[in-house]
Amino acid sequence: MSAGDTARPTEGQTLLKGWREEPALLLSIFAANAIAYLPTLLLPWLIGALVEHQGYSASGAGLLASAQQACLAASAALTGLCIHRFERRLIILLGAAIGLLSTLVLLFGSPGLLVIALPLSGIGFGLCSAGGNALIATSRDPARLNARVWALMLPWQMIIWAAAPVLSARYGLDGLFGLQAAGMAAMMILLLCASSRAEGLQNYTPAQSLPTAKLRLPPGLVVLIIGCTAAFWLRDSTTWSLVERRAVMLDIDSAVLSVVLSVGTVIGLAGSAATIWLGLRFGRLRMVTLSQLLSAFVLLSIALVETPLLYCGAFLFWSASSVFAWNYIIEMSAALDSSGRMTAICGGLVFGAGALGPLLGGVALDSSAGTALPLLIGSLSAVAVTFACVLAYRLGNGMADTPERPI
Repeated sequence: MSAGDTARPTEGQTLLKGWREEPALLLSIFAANAIAYLPTLLLPWLIGALVEHQGYSASGAGLLASAQQACLAASAALTGLCIHRFERRLIILLGAAIGLLSTLVLLFGSPGLLVIALPLSGIGFGLCSAGGNALIATSRDPARLNARVWALMLPWQMIIWAAAPVLSARYGLDGLFGLQAAGMAAMMILLLCASSRAEGLQNYTPAQSLPTAKLRLPPGLVVLIIGCTAAFWLRDSTTWSLVERRAVMLDIDSAVLSVVLSVGTVIGLAGSAATIWLGLRFGRLRMVTLSQLLSAFVLLSIALVETPLLYCGAFLFWSASSVFAWNYIIEMSAALDSSGRMTAICGGLVFGAGALGPLLGGVALDSSAGTALPLLIGSLSAVAVTFACVLAYRLGNGMADTPERPI
């Protein structure tokens, strides 16, 4: 049997059946990611509040926010390298505790502590990201599990985005940090409740009892999964960073854009539903190819179209196509490395790409009156699609079990 056959659905698989499977695992991963993504979800309002209420320049506020994102990405990636040596739930709780304490310092401490506490909170959020994503590799069906996590993450994102502008406008930084602290506290309670049903959280083999060969990964496949993940999220973060600027260039009203983004987020649930329904029933290579081409088509359409109607129409399907494609990338990272290291590292790359994407997008949009943007998005899409398909082919032929030298 090939690696691509191990997670194929049984007869009678339904959209709702899987929610009753591995509930502790699902809720724990959701809680970890809900915490880890808080600074990214609050980022636009954080920068605005730093400028308006703390007297920072735009560049200074951006630098401080970038420092937090950089610490988050570095913490997630570095922890991912050794995540197999620790109990994932404890890593998540440690990260949540660091993040919450740092947030309380930001909320009640002096403004001068911002430059210390904000990057420190990023380290805590990174630990949550690494622990949560590593848990995905312990699942019997990583693609569907990740889809269910994102089905919960999208409403969470909408709640945060609805509350952030109101609290920021009324209370400034205190409102944002209060929202962040409340969100973290709620997710820590959920994590502790899920841990009381810990049968799903102990579903992995400790590193000490794994054969040495299982901890060694083929370098070529590691390059493929990291390259695919980096290109995928650089493309998405570049597009996201230019949402407002492109809308202004196309004379799209900000209220219309806000509605489009909200509706697109709701439609994003279709990406999770599609993964839950399809799984790997048509084989890994076919599903990866389909999802990657669909995502590339939507992102290229956003970069290329020059009319408001087509631009808004393409945006409606962005979230769904990206979630659909990302679920299968995560599935491949789990198939490649059952210890959870690669899922944790790939999860950390999301935040690293988020820090670099705005720079690439700004340069592309300012170059040659914006004609470089489609070329950039097309190039990143080509790398993501090619690397993902080659990796899916190699995994489907059992290449992931061939030990070479350790990473």
